[in-house]
Amino acid sequence: MSVHHAGLLRKDRNLVEQMFKEGNIKVLFSTATLAWGVNLPAYAVMIKGTKMYDSASGEYKDIGVFDVQQIFGRAGRPQYDTEGEAIILTL
Repeated sequence: MSVHHAGLLRKDRNLVEQMFKEGNIKVLFSTATLAWGVNLPAYAVMIKGTKMYDSASGEYKDIGVFDVQQIFGRAGRPQYDTEGEAIILTL
């Protein structure tokens, strides 16, 4: 189990990504840093909550449908799986 977020040094993020890709990390908790363009072998993706903090406005705002699709698109990548699961948890 590990974490991945923008506060990590680039070398540490790369290490976490490599270890996850190799199967050495089975569960990876991440912020939206992995939502865009990272191709990792995730069978299942879960979104906990649908709001993100917007520092410009100082409030939480709903994440967009396109962002949800991008995050869910990380599950079941064709190079790694024939299917995937996506789960969204909200209050």
